[in-house]
Amino acid sequence: MGGQLMGANLAVNAKKAPLFVWDTHSIYKAEMEYHMTEHGLDEDAAWERAVGDCNVLTLAWEDLCAWVEDWMNTNDFHHFYTEATNMTWRNFDGAKMFVADTGEDFIRQVVGLDCDYSLSLYERGKPGDDGYHLYGSVRHHDSPAGEGRVVYLVAGCDECAKPIRDGEEHVIEDRWYEGVYCEDCIGRMRDLSECEEA
Repeated sequence: MGGQLMGANLAVNAKKAPLFVWDTHSIYKAEMEYHMTEHGLDEDAAWERAVGDCNVLTLAWEDLCAWVEDWMNTNDFHHFYTEATNMTWRNFDGAKMFVADTGEDFIRQVVGLDCDYSLSLYERGKPGDDGYHLYGSVRHHDSPAGEGRVVYLVAGCDECAKPIRDGEEHVIEDRWYEGVYCEDCIGRMRDLSECEEA
């Protein structure tokens, strides 16, 4: 999906709330407002207290990971294919498939960064709908305008759990095996079948 189309997707749903958000500035700002309201601090003192509390981001990160993991487990989503556009100051594009068992695994695979960033992911459709996917952006110091992200659900191999892109899966229904398998497992199954027949 190209960067222009990604921008169009974000513009179309500008009024829709993101499904998942990580933005340290917004987290600190909410904590600052809490200290101003609950403790009567002025803005500067409340900001200093918010950014000085190392637990603020830790608790927010744990909440986000738990929220993502709940979404994954509720919908039985664990195999993904993600595309990224306009990455870093060089504007690279890339794609990969991955398996995630925790919310933290999912976020780290989608974001793919080891620096401060903000993340917004929106839903296109509803879980279970044909074509359901997530889309959004990641912003950081090398890409302040944002890198596009699209996350698709893919099948998982019934033998090795490797993610399989649409069109690459092999469905088998015979006396020995039944299910959806990747190319590698299909090859091993063929080899085993040949051994058993010999």
